Amino acid sequence: MRDAWQQAGEAVSLSRGNNMRDTLEKDVQKRIAALTVFYTRAVLETHILIASDAEKAMEENRQAAEGLLKQYRDILKNNGEIFSPQEVALLNMPFGSWTDSDTNAASWSSESFGVLKWAIGMAASIPEYDVRMEAVDIGELDFDKGKLRTKEQIEHEFERGKKWNWRVGAEFLNRHNPEAYNQEGFPSYKKLLADSAEDALNRGLVEETAGDDLKAFGKPVEQLSQEELATIGATAYARQKALAWMLNDFENPIKAWDAIEGES
Repeated sequence: MRDAWQQAGEAVSLSRGNNMRDTLEKDVQKRIAALTVFYTRAVLETHILIASDAEKAMEENRQAAEGLLKQYRDILKNNGEIFSPQEVALLNMPFGSWTDSDTNAASWSSESFGVLKWAIGMAASIPEYDVRMEAVDIGELDFDKGKLRTKEQIEHEFERGKKWNWRVGAEFLNRHNPEAYNQEGFPSYKKLLADSAEDALNRGLVEETAGDDLKAFGKPVEQLSQEELATIGATAYARQKALAWMLNDFENPIKAWDAIEGES
């Protein structure tokens, strides 16, 4: 995979008019549109899954589902291919047929959406990793007001996500296999946490820490519940997916969305 900005040369103009940036900007806009529809379908499917009366829930959500289907078809008609193969497969399934696994995975697409919305300049910042982002109706988006952020800004957010990915992974490992960080000749777990937290502060990846640890939900990560830790991990994964996707140049960006991993 080649770096999209590097391929355009070191002196890439950051204003519109450059072909490479225009292409990436349009790819981001298409991803936002696709994820908005995909996330909305996930919300409707979730309503049915958690309802005590599935048939009643389907009927109550049928109008919204039909409107979403029309929106989906209109987007395809007017813009061509913008949904990834996995998204197409799920969107073409009958309404009310998604599994709990399908809806759970799709619900996290709001995090990828939020990152892309920030990248295109339609959001001032990316929230902390203990704050969920929500997708919005496609009609509320105004792409004319957006402008793709610089490579350096996107790379900085990628590094921020890597830090959280590492921290969550380290905590999971320490809880399930503490001996992994108790090896002779290697820094202790506490030392690793302190060094990582200091590095995050020095590089501007976090605004504050909880002593010698990263801070989430108002406390050190080491004190998070399993559910809170899983939330941070899923958030980091979904955001990293969008950031990594933007920082690489793919022959087919749409198909690449399914293959790319939200990892460091």
